[in-house]
Amino acid sequence: GAPPGACRIGVSGANAARAATLAEEFCAAGTRALVSAGVSGALDPMLAPGDIVEAETTLLLDGSAYAAGQGLSAPDPESGARRCALLGVDEVIATTAAKAALFARSKAVAVDIETHSVARIAQRFGVPYFAVRAIADPADRALPKSALSAISADGGVRIAPVLLSAARRPAEFAQLIKLGGDQKTALAALGVHLGPFLRGLLLRLNLL
Repeated sequence: GAPPGACRIGVSGANAARAATLAEEFCAAGTRALVSAGVSGALDPMLAPGDIVEAETTLLLDGSAYAAGQGLSAPDPESGARRCALLGVDEVIATTAAKAALFARSKAVAVDIETHSVARIAQRFGVPYFAVRAIADPADRALPKSALSAISADGGVRIAPVLLSAARRPAEFAQLIKLGGDQKTALAALGVHLGPFLRGLLLRLNLL
């Protein structure tokens, strides 16, 4: 296996600032590569829950772009993964109109809150970054308001606030159930894809 300290895991909890802090700590400790892994929202209407995307580039709305690390093998065609542009934002994109506008503006296929922070820190320290994300909500579905504050700082789900919010919006319970199912599908797909991806990266870095 990898030598002690070769791999470190941090949970940013859908928080761009925390993702940056963790990435900086890892780089200061001598990490040789950063990986952003988790779930994303789709901007491309062709993507469905459970689809896997790997960053070729991470784009920001100010026009900045961060090229992801190169040299790993192409995604396994059987996995359905695609290497493409991701969009980095600091807040959840909740509405279908906002997703459509960002897709038209950026041409990125998916959006998340952590990867651009990881990419920025990687560039500062001169190390490669990679991103593997699973689609959890499609472009044609809005996120229920009850779900917007669901993620805690440690990456867990704050059940009580979600339920209290949904109690004030009973129509959202069905949406929350659907969202939960999509999240489960996304995490299952990520679990299948991430192991081989990380093994390939560790082999490339001579850590296996």
